[in-house]
Amino acid sequence: MLADRLGRVREQRAAIAAALDGLLSADARDGLVRRDEELAALERGLGVLLPTAWDLQPGAPRAVVSGEDAEVLADIRVTASVLALRLQERPGPRSPLEEQDLAAAVALFRFAHTALGDDFGGFGSFGSFPG
Repeated sequence: MLADRLGRVREQRAAIAAALDGLLSADARDGLVRRDEELAALERGLGVLLPTAWDLQPGAPRAVVSGEDAEVLADIRVTASVLALRLQERPGPRSPLEEQDLAAAVALFRFAHTALGDDFGGFGSFGSFPG
């Protein structure tokens, strides 16, 4: 499931990059840049934070069993909340990498929370963009 969602996020980022190459208004460009930043955080969460936290080994993706998707999303939401809390409660200033990890954990939480509510994986919250 993670590989599928990560692939979808990367497709969205590629589409945004292609749209940014076009002639856009400043507002449209700013909106795309913000969406890309959200997607970049989610990509880091799905591709780096979760595999590290769950000690996942790279390998061939497997099909998700019916009903398992919701369980995985619930696990993502719990893991993301714990990671975000740990990063927020650390004493002293956060490093730039810790700031990226915090943004990724928050993006993961929002993604999983939205996906559990709308069954579309949270991608609806990123809206559409000019293409």
